[in-house]
Amino acid sequence: MPDNLSHDPIEQGRPVFHFTAPSNWLNDPNGLVYVDGAYHMFYQHHPHDNTFGPQHWGHASSPDLVSWRHHEIALAPDDLGMIFSGSAVIDSGNTAGFGAGAIVAVFTHHLADGVERQSLAFSTDSGTTFHKYVGNPVLESPDGVPDFRDPKVFRWTGDDGDETWVMVLAVGVEVWIYISDDLIEWELASQFSTDGHSGRVWECPDLFELRVANGDTKKWVLAIGVDSADLPHLYGTRYFVGEFDGKTFTHSHTDVHWADHGADFYAAQSWSSAPDDRKVWIGWMNNWGYARETPTEGWRGAMSVPRELGLLDTGDGIRLTQAPVRELERKRRAIVRRDNVTLEVGDDLGEGVRGVALDIDATVNLDRSTASELRISVRIGEDESTDIVLDLAESTLSVDRFRSGRHLIHRSYAGSRLVSVGEKQGMLDIRVLVDATSLEVFAGHGLVAITEQIFPSASSDGVAIEAVDGVVVLTSLEISGL
Repeated sequence: MPDNLSHDPIEQGRPVFHFTAPSNWLNDPNGLVYVDGAYHMFYQHHPHDNTFGPQHWGHASSPDLVSWRHHEIALAPDDLGMIFSGSAVIDSGNTAGFGAGAIVAVFTHHLADGVERQSLAFSTDSGTTFHKYVGNPVLESPDGVPDFRDPKVFRWTGDDGDETWVMVLAVGVEVWIYISDDLIEWELASQFSTDGHSGRVWECPDLFELRVANGDTKKWVLAIGVDSADLPHLYGTRYFVGEFDGKTFTHSHTDVHWADHGADFYAAQSWSSAPDDRKVWIGWMNNWGYARETPTEGWRGAMSVPRELGLLDTGDGIRLTQAPVRELERKRRAIVRRDNVTLEVGDDLGEGVRGVALDIDATVNLDRSTASELRISVRIGEDESTDIVLDLAESTLSVDRFRSGRHLIHRSYAGSRLVSVGEKQGMLDIRVLVDATSLEVFAGHGLVAITEQIFPSASSDGVAIEAVDGVVVLTSLEISGL
């Protein structure tokens, strides 16, 4: 067996531009809220060990979604249990009585016996310190109902101007929707489920409204973390596009899609109160199938890059689009910049480029390209390479991590992810973010995303961009260090 398949800790350490905890275990993003010029991110954290344990809420903030400042732990376990996932809102109208403008965190208290209830904590100093509500829990699990967790709360305004708080909660393989006037007393308004696609359990729901590009139409998106033994990669994030009237979410039962086609994008949550009506979310860049076994030392678990969300009418239906937030582009340092280049067999536009933190941005002229494939390979080294393949004939995109380094951490880890990009004519954009132990690929106006962890040797830092069996015409190519 090659040495690079061992379970020894990776050599190259932390990601460069993806968020990690100061040390030890991290999973779901929680309590995402924008206040006083800063994006706050709380997150599931075990501060005393490199694996899942007594869960706390870690805390960080950023002025730009790229540079993060770590803060003291916001919430720690107590007699009611561990602090599981949840959300946060700005209570501008002081509906809960904690003070006008208080940040109110709504989270799951989890006991060792599996009992889960929803509780509150509040901050009146912009998130520096939190106080747990003395009346916790505010929402008890009904008798015999397990997996009652991960509240996402937001403020709903109806057409008549009436306002209410809405909570979407993961309950088994359903989402229950509650409403409240004061964040304390909650009333069950509706229950959402769907035939098929249900998995073993749903987690970390999110519900938000987006405008469809190039029009005035708005739709609601319900996103769910799905745990399913039927998936090739075990866990993933699905979304539904539909309508929401303040109490009930409805959708076409054929309108169910993957937010990300890779193995490592889960528990995605969006920021509340973000400026300029931006809808930005971030996901845990890991997979419960092997999250406890990833070969890292001193830290374990990272977030995806924050992604700006939109909707696009594709002709086959309205789909979610994702793009790395524009603030990330300020961190680019151009290494290669080419326009209107014809890539022939034997050419390599990545020759001489080396790096473990890269942003590769290309636009392919499909009408003028005759090759069967455009192949972008990163983290190349001795017997190692991660390959992103655009199949021009079949109009598919794949990421292959069979040779991405140490892959014997789980039976589902090694493999290739394949997704249709739909387009066979015109221009196709593709963007690849490489960061030490991860890869995020976006294509087709953000309709396609593939997120994967990789664990190559530190010395594997080469890049290759090649055409197979013909020419590829690139209207633009930029390779930047980050």
